[in-house]
Amino acid sequence: MKRVTFLILFVLFVVVWPVRSQTPSTAVDYFNRGAERQKAGDLDGAIANYNKAIEIDPRYAAAYNNRGGERQAKGDHDGAIADYTKAIEINPRFALAYYNRGDALKAKGDLEGTISDYNKYIELEPRDPDGYNALAWLLATSNREAIRDGKKAVEYARKVAELTKWEDANVLDTLAVAYAEEGNFDEAIKWENKALSFPEFAKTSGDEARKHLQLYAERKPYHEPQPK
Repeated sequence: MKRVTFLILFVLFVVVWPVRSQTPSTAVDYFNRGAERQKAGDLDGAIANYNKAIEIDPRYAAAYNNRGGERQAKGDHDGAIADYTKAIEINPRFALAYYNRGDALKAKGDLEGTISDYNKYIELEPRDPDGYNALAWLLATSNREAIRDGKKAVEYARKVAELTKWEDANVLDTLAVAYAEEGNFDEAIKWENKALSFPEFAKTSGDEARKHLQLYAERKPYHEPQPK
């Protein structure tokens, strides 16, 4: 699940606008070049271009969002949070910035802030499955007992399963951990096995999923490990 979440976030960080010219001269030009450097894995080059886009247009919310993504990828969670917050100040309906800030806050251990931002993302994007999935996973698997809520986790997980027509193995994996947290281990086993019936999921996440199955068979939920 964590690998899938990272992949989702990486996609969310990238907001691409049409390229206007080969030689950067406008904020959009530098933004696009930053996105190209980001795609190539050049984090510092991407940041430099996003810096230039912001210098030209200090109200460029998408540039702050994408620069936040690069800073987060470099482990600078405080810098990422500052960038996402600025993007939100400029555009309070910038859903992706809330989602991304939620992830950065989670990395900092501010789970209450994470929940707030994921809920805001859901409010702004009620038909998008990512917010429901991220929130369900957190409520089911948090290493902090006060954060966990199996009933709500199942509610959100079933919502995302409906949105994805019960055909996304990673979502079914989330549904399984949610049922386990609620104490319904038979349903947890059912949905984890269903997730494992998808060949790609079995290939990429099968080892971890089978460890979860063993826990469910022992009537134990899965919780993420405590940070070191």
